[in-house]
Amino acid sequence: MSLVWGVSAYLHTNQISTDATFKDIENRLKVDNHVNVGDISINTASMPLKVKGKTNRLKIYLVE
Repeated sequence: MSLVWGVSAYLHTNQISTDATFKDIENRLKVDNHVNVGDISINTASMPLKVKGKTNRLKIYLVE
């Protein structure tokens, strides 16, 4: 996908909760300069996390 859409993939193995995962991802993206404070970010996930099913959650938020 990165060749077509400029998508960067990250492997995230910590599965405490969906909210904790989204916060970890936000922090990683800030460190790698992919997002800045005030940017709009969209995260997708499947819930519950341990089932690893199809995407059924979408979170749109302002990066803090």
